[in-house]
Amino acid sequence: MECSKRNLKLDNTEFVINEEQMIATSNFFKRMLISGEKKKIIVLDELKQKQPCFDAIGLAIAISFVGGYAEIPLNRIINALAAANALEMWDMRKAIIEQLRILASKPESAPFAINVAVCNLEKDKAKYVVKHSTTESQVAIELAVQAIKVWCGNDDQRYTVH
Repeated sequence: MECSKRNLKLDNTEFVINEEQMIATSNFFKRMLISGEKKKIIVLDELKQKQPCFDAIGLAIAISFVGGYAEIPLNRIINALAAANALEMWDMRKAIIEQLRILASKPESAPFAINVAVCNLEKDKAKYVVKHSTTESQVAIELAVQAIKVWCGNDDQRYTVH
């Protein structure tokens, strides 16, 4: 069986994708590729209006995820989350949230994971990450929450864990 290839373009960068794999993992592509016209190059720049952090780096990570392997450096988690949201790749998003939960459970990475979660996820998903933070010191969590309030705004409901 021959696989169907398609080109994606974002920020003047082109990527070759396997159409069947993208349809299987992305609700966005499922709608676009099954019901849409057969364009040779699909330009994704308009998705940046809904997801301003969606960029070529995140798209490359998403394509790797679709191919069965994606390594996400810590400094690219936001890019990957933006791509997962823009492309409606819910399995990828779920995997990133789970990794944030694991990072939040370690004292050395808890502030980072909590920051990423509360600034980039919906309230219930952010609470999931924060709730699973079991750092050795409650003070570290409180300091991280205070810093996040400064960085992300003062929405106390996002940070309260019940």
